[in-house]
Amino acid sequence: MKCLRHVALSMTVLLLPTTAFSSFLITLKNSSTIITHSYMETDDQIKIYRYGGIIGIPKDSVASIADSDIEFVEPAPDPEELSAADKTDADASAEPVESPEEAVAKKTEKKSVDLSIYRKKKSELMEEYNSAKEELKKAIRARDRVAQKKATAKSRDIEKRRALVAKEIKEKTNGVLPSWWQ
Repeated sequence: MKCLRHVALSMTVLLLPTTAFSSFLITLKNSSTIITHSYMETDDQIKIYRYGGIIGIPKDSVASIADSDIEFVEPAPDPEELSAADKTDADASAEPVESPEEAVAKKTEKKSVDLSIYRKKKSELMEEYNSAKEELKKAIRARDRVAQKKATAKSRDIEKRRALVAKEIKEKTNGVLPSWWQ
């Protein structure tokens, strides 16, 4: 019996991990949390090692720092992101870099695009939306849950299509929606 206890105790000791990795849970004032294996305090910042570099967080943004039982595991970089970054670096070296002023001018420069088709699409979508809205009002008055769900789904579908048209317009006009779109 005594021997059995010694064996059980020995097995327990052997099965326990020999090193324990501590981690810290940093809670920010915006309710975000960060888990890290270590941190360093400076005068006005908390610095952590993350993603291959050091990140500084202003102390006034930190709500608390506590020991954590959660194991810290540094996420491995995504191979696709790395290859995309390499391609971007290669592309950047091949093309001349434009100044910030040129980039702003290019962004605000409007292409001459015939937007009358989009104006017509928007008008049609707004008519459909107003119709769906009326259907929803009638369904609410009649307390018809099935009709309410249908009208709500129809309204959401119209809003999605409207967003797609807006995206199309932005692509053709360098990200600028015309004033009549609002």
